[in-house]
Amino acid sequence: MVFKGNPGVGLYVDSKRVYVTELSMQFGQYQVIHAAELNIPAANPDITPETQIAQTIRAVLEKAGIGSRRVIVGLAEKDSILRYFEMPVLPRKERMSAILFEAQKFVPFGMNELYADFDFVIDKKPQPKTKVMLLASKMDAVDNLMLMLKQINLEVASVESASLAFLGALYPGKAKVADEVFAVITLEADGDLYVIIAKNHRILLVRQQNIGDMSSGRGSFDF
Repeated sequence: MVFKGNPGVGLYVDSKRVYVTELSMQFGQYQVIHAAELNIPAANPDITPETQIAQTIRAVLEKAGIGSRRVIVGLAEKDSILRYFEMPVLPRKERMSAILFEAQKFVPFGMNELYADFDFVIDKKPQPKTKVMLLASKMDAVDNLMLMLKQINLEVASVESASLAFLGALYPGKAKVADEVFAVITLEADGDLYVIIAKNHRILLVRQQNIGDMSSGRGSFDF
């Protein structure tokens, strides 16, 4: 999966909070020029949860002083599927259908239930093989989020895994640092651990594991 950082407004919504960050490219490096977060209020019987989240998004943009109506949405890890797999090298005309067929083995839903995209690279050494990175999300999760943003007249520039968006911000523009490796580790309160390792703009490793309820301060990790 090739990822590229882009300046703009990033939006992230989890089960408890809304986060927003605006980046700008200055002197070849990304700079945070605005950022804010707000808790999503407790359930209100007078409005729907979707409207409540939409109102919180509007409020956090105002708090941060962000006037742009165009946002890049980072999906929570629980709402995105990131999978790496390898397969034989196939003729160009067969490649796309073969990748989608193979991808079905690695996701717990039908491909017709997902928004999906993929990237691949052909590795010729030591034996030819196609390395594939698949990014997907349930259609209903993305559609619900799009409806919330439409309520407050926000335009969505792109939707991607929050981890990939963060990795993209580590790379200034199209620059590559040879042999430099980055890792993003996300640990949720319920004990879900997500690890993504990347090198030279490409994902090398993706792992997901539940290590126990972290609210008790205990957990176990065995990769």
